Amino acid sequence: MATIGAIVVGGVVGGLTYRPHNTVRVTDRVSDQGPAPTFSLPAVQPVGGRVALGGGAGTPVVLNFFGSWCPPCRQELPMLADASRRYAGAVRFVGVDLEDQMTPARQMLAAAGVSYPAGFDPHDTVADRYDLVGTPTTVFIDRRGHIIGRVVGALDRGRLQWWLTRLTPSGR
Repeated sequence: MATIGAIVVGGVVGGLTYRPHNTVRVTDRVSDQGPAPTFSLPAVQPVGGRVALGGGAGTPVVLNFFGSWCPPCRQELPMLADASRRYAGAVRFVGVDLEDQMTPARQMLAAAGVSYPAGFDPHDTVADRYDLVGTPTTVFIDRRGHIIGRVVGALDRGRLQWWLTRLTPSGR
């Protein structure tokens, strides 16, 4: 009996840019994964600022990891930009740009209509703390500051809406 297997060393698989890491925690269901790691990064936008995510209670967060070099990221950003406007005040949207350069990242955010803050993580410092395995990855953080889920790969409108209804009491 022969066993057939495949090893992915790099490249794009099913719309997901593979990045190897030690720990993989991917969920498409609500589960308390503990407190979200805090961070402070130089900002891609707003220009000249910093983007921070602190622990504790407050507004739920949609944290999206992306790169200008990532076609699925480019496809989902306009949808995230639209959702950030619809959920303004109820859900905070934050982006983290990975393995990139500032100018292409700013251009991509502007082209997608993204107005929410985005941090610059060229060496994967924050990505490693979140155990990322690919881009795009979107992490959903409840109002207690706990990760309740993540989606690896490009979001579609239905999946994003499903998560947003879990983050907001009214389900907007």
